[in-house]
Amino acid sequence: MKFISKLNLTTKIYIVGGVVAITLLGLLVFVIFPLQSDVATLSAESYDKRITLAIYEQQRANIEITRKDYRTIQNDLENISKVFVVPDNELDLISQLEDIAIDNDITQSIDIDSSSGLEINGALLISILASGTWNSIVHYFSDIEQMDYYVTIGNITIIDEATRVSATFTANAFYQ
Repeated sequence: MKFISKLNLTTKIYIVGGVVAITLLGLLVFVIFPLQSDVATLSAESYDKRITLAIYEQQRANIEITRKDYRTIQNDLENISKVFVVPDNELDLISQLEDIAIDNDITQSIDIDSSSGLEINGALLISILASGTWNSIVHYFSDIEQMDYYVTIGNITIIDEATRVSATFTANAFYQ
């Protein structure tokens, strides 16, 4: 204590200022910079967690929409299942095609592609050659479209032969 009392006021101010500066510098280096680094790390982790949470929230919302759609479809499952061909019951579909051809005065030839079965793509590929008048062909296609089964028509080739029209096309009927 005697040593400090012998120093003049200016020296005391410099010593106290130096001690305060060293203390502040130590506080800055050993406390504030590490805390700032930790805060930056926590901020980045927090941002990542927010992104992950947003993804989970979107997935939850999608699941809820899917559940709602499933409940809606489940109520109509009986009606929906009627539009698909039951495996090993393709004859019912072919019979309906023949009835439509007879009703429209169409001569038709049906060829079923047995290689495109249920295990391959879930569709029954049917090649059809139909001939009749323009009017009967148009009604024939319209009636096929209005069938109880879900049938898509593609690859249509129409040939106009004087009084008759021939149409060659493929149809896909889908299995249940």
